[in-house]
Amino acid sequence: MKNRRITGIQLGIWIITATIGPIIFVSDGNWFCVLLWGMGISFLVWSAMRFGQHWDGVIYNLIQCLWLSVLLARLLPYSAECWPTGERTFPVVPLVLLALASVSALKGCKCTAGGIGVLFWIIVFLLGIIIFAGLPRLSGKYLIPSIGTIKAPMLLTFLLPAAAGFLPREKTGKLPFIIVVALNAGAAIWISGILSPEIADAMPWPFYDAAKSVYLLDVAKRLESLVSVAVTVGNYAMHSLLLCAVKSIGDKFQRGREAVVSATVISAALMLLDAVVDPGILVIVSAILWIFLPLLGILKRKDNE
Repeated sequence: MKNRRITGIQLGIWIITATIGPIIFVSDGNWFCVLLWGMGISFLVWSAMRFGQHWDGVIYNLIQCLWLSVLLARLLPYSAECWPTGERTFPVVPLVLLALASVSALKGCKCTAGGIGVLFWIIVFLLGIIIFAGLPRLSGKYLIPSIGTIKAPMLLTFLLPAAAGFLPREKTGKLPFIIVVALNAGAAIWISGILSPEIADAMPWPFYDAAKSVYLLDVAKRLESLVSVAVTVGNYAMHSLLLCAVKSIGDKFQRGREAVVSATVISAALMLLDAVVDPGILVIVSAILWIFLPLLGILKRKDNE
């Protein structure tokens, strides 16, 4: 069983890669608020993954699988929306990514983690080009810290790594969560420095719009297409993380394959039916299922001892 566990390095790379897509898609220019909230939530997530204890029982695990399916259905449209077009078309890209993630999950978490390690460097290369090209356009007057509101989708990006708590893995270090916070704050700084916080707040996808205004060596244009590719790759990593979490839960009852197939069908159906769940509800329920209950499980474990 030990050789099937994901190493700490693999887990860290997977967490970072899986959160990059949502981060780039929902990030805005309020970097100071993102930093404060991110440190608090990420600490709780790390604590739940490091010390928490998920509860036993069919009903508890079924609820977790269903919630992972609902969350996956809510994230799937990001893969289509990150390719802005003039009209809404059939969600081919999300369904293809979902199918690929499902096949990958069926092969096993260890195998999937190895593939994510390659995708990590692809995203780093693509986003590295864009961020480097935008550095000369940063304006210091837009980077003054200010307290404001933070949107629910941004809070969700800090909670998503907690899904890795279901995977067979080594102990979780702090570094991946620190990097996730840094990525969130760094993306917000890059956006606000180019667009200004006020303009960024009025745009549906400010990182994409900021990328439209940067050039590489005064030659390369249309760098926003690289943003779409990076977000698509990151979304696949997140889809595979959620489905591998479902498989790990199903494996407790020797039903891992059936659980992945069921979650895939449920997620695809919810997306096609356009069953929208409010981001605030996603944050609250995810925090309860992935932070509160596992931490509460520590008390349960102590009582049993």
